[in-house]
Amino acid sequence: MKIDKINSEFIEAIKNRLAMGSVIDTLSGILPLSKEAIYRRLRGEVLFTYSEAVMIAQNLQISLDEVGLGATDYALYGTNTPTFALSEDAYTEILNHWIGHIARFQNKESAHFYVATGSLPVSLLTSYPNLLKLSYYISLYEKGDIYDKYGKFSETLISSDLLNTLSNITALVQNINSTYILSNNPFTYYLEQVQYLHELELLDEDDIRQVKGELYSLANDFKSIAASGKYKTGYLVDFYLSEIRVDASFGLFEDGLYNIAFIKMLGMNYRLSRNMEVIKTHRRSFDNMKHFATLISKSGSSRRKLFFEEQKIIIDKIGS
Repeated sequence: MKIDKINSEFIEAIKNRLAMGSVIDTLSGILPLSKEAIYRRLRGEVLFTYSEAVMIAQNLQISLDEVGLGATDYALYGTNTPTFALSEDAYTEILNHWIGHIARFQNKESAHFYVATGSLPVSLLTSYPNLLKLSYYISLYEKGDIYDKYGKFSETLISSDLLNTLSNITALVQNINSTYILSNNPFTYYLEQVQYLHELELLDEDDIRQVKGELYSLANDFKSIAASGKYKTGYLVDFYLSEIRVDASFGLFEDGLYNIAFIKMLGMNYRLSRNMEVIKTHRRSFDNMKHFATLISKSGSSRRKLFFEEQKIIIDKIGS
């Protein structure tokens, strides 16, 4: 591929990732260049250097392989973890890129989603705006943006576009046959996060009441889905409880042709990989964990009953 064509495709990829009007400001936060120098590169008058392309790709989750600059065998992980404060529109664009990957697997009988996680399955959060907002808020806190830009949970407003994007991600997963391995007490994640943010005076009593109410409703929905072994969409889902603590979320999407492995880092930030060795390693790790896990969906009624009784006790403790 000719270098001019590669450069043009890379510029187009940048513009596709970022909201209108944010391209120059965003690139100024990534590259040690003046705005005029960035303008010249975007107009194609000056080519991006390889090191500049790598810096941009790491921040905006652009696959260099797709524009002819990468080598899949060496690029083990891509990223959607920005190293600077993104605008909400730009963050939405990055999440939409993630949706583009997931959408390849929906409504395909050959596709399967495997994930091991210490928290609740993302596919269960679709109907719960406060829990989606809390996930985003925790991500902002972990990036250090809370005190500088946002403030308390109740004062933090997120756009309907971002909320819909978060909801769309969770809804998409319900259109893929799935297998989850969960920690024994996944609701503990919310107990710990809510108590911590409350101690910092970032969540007030009304916030806790709303989050707690949604957790009770989610637990009931979760129980029904686990009993049937199906989402309301009709796609199959199995839930296993791990006897080994799940310290970090990881998993993969497979359909035999297009496969993606991922590791969750902080908040809503992930490392993605299409490297076949990474994908095989994730699948082996997942299968090994299943040997130390108990099925609670469909047939596992006695363990399932005990599990949801334990989760209700955990929810009761939130805010008490």
